[in-house]
This record gives sequence, C-alpha cells and structure tokens, in this order.
Amino acid sequence: MDLNRIVKRIRSFILSPSQEWEKIAQEKATNKNLVIQYIIPVILFSSLFIFAGRILNWEDHSAGNGALAVLSFLLIAFFTLYLSAFIINELLPKFDADKNLNRTFKLIIFSSLPALIVYGISSFHPQMGFLNYVSLYSIVLYWRGVKPLLGLPADKLTGFALISLLIIGALLMIISLVIMSAIIYFSVY
Repeated sequence: MDLNRIVKRIRSFILSPSQEWEKIAQEKATNKNLVIQYIIPVILFSSLFIFAGRILNWEDHSAGNGALAVLSFLLIAFFTLYLSAFIINELLPKFDADKNLNRTFKLIIFSSLPALIVYGISSFHPQMGFLNYVSLYSIVLYWRGVKPLLGLPADKLTGFALISLLIIGALLMIISLVIMSAIIYFSVY
C-alpha cells in the first residue's frame, strides 16, 4: 500500500485533472491492482474516521454501532463501484464507443476517490457534514474523465455523462437502501 502514490494522484487531480486523466488512460493497471492500490486504502482510511466518529460522538459510544457503520460503508462502496462499472460498460455501445471494462473501472474508481475520502472525514463528527459538498468534485472528475478514458464521440459525450451519472446515483440509492435495511434487520433480530 503506497500512500504517497495515492496522495500524489489526488494532488494531481486537484491541480491538473485533464492531464491526470491522460496519464491514467495510458497506464496498464489491472482492475485488481486498482482496487488494491487505491480503493482499499481509501476505504480503510475513511472507515477509520467513520468508526472513530461513531465511538466518540454518539450518545451510546458503541463499538457495535461503529462496526455496523463501517460494514455498511464497505458494502455500499464496493457494490456501487463494481456494479456502476459493469452497467456503464454495457451502456457504451449505445453511444458509439467500444466496451472496455478496465477503462470504465478506472473512470469509476478515480472519480469516486474524493467522495469516498470526504464521506469518511465528514462522518467523524456530525458538524463536519458540510464537507460532503466537496464530494461533488467527483462529478467534475467523472465528467472530465469520460472523453480521455472511454473515447466517446463529442456529440454523445454530454448525454452519456448525464445518463451514466444518473445510473450511478440510482445504484447508490438502491444499494444503500438494501444494505442498510439488511443491516438494520439483522442487528435487531
């Protein structure tokens, strides 16, 4: 786990996102490597904040509540990332682009990093919820990454980006609802 790589990549996305997407388009990382090198460390980082926030700031100071919050975050994040990549990859031919799961997965993973990090940090304390607005930068990153990674024609770019962002949002809501319902059900019984 190379934290310097993650920090450098995030800094590059903040300072020059278009150039960073061009670099990513040329990289030969496998989906497995992307998950190991970026998603797992970021999710673990955020999980620590979520767990600590639940223990330190809630009235019951329960490690059980912290563990359930981390479990739900992990499941929602992984299912949303994977399903989004697969569904959006299947959508590509309808917009005159070739399927490429690796490039689609890169787009989903790297554009979601700000949202994953900010959610974890903002979960540390209830008064830090305003930080979630920073996660909107994930939408900007996604928008800027579609062209260099997926090679859509210019006339199809806006429609694809809007439809795929709606799909990601819907998936996130559905997956969150299902997982949270299951966790609540099993924690009560």
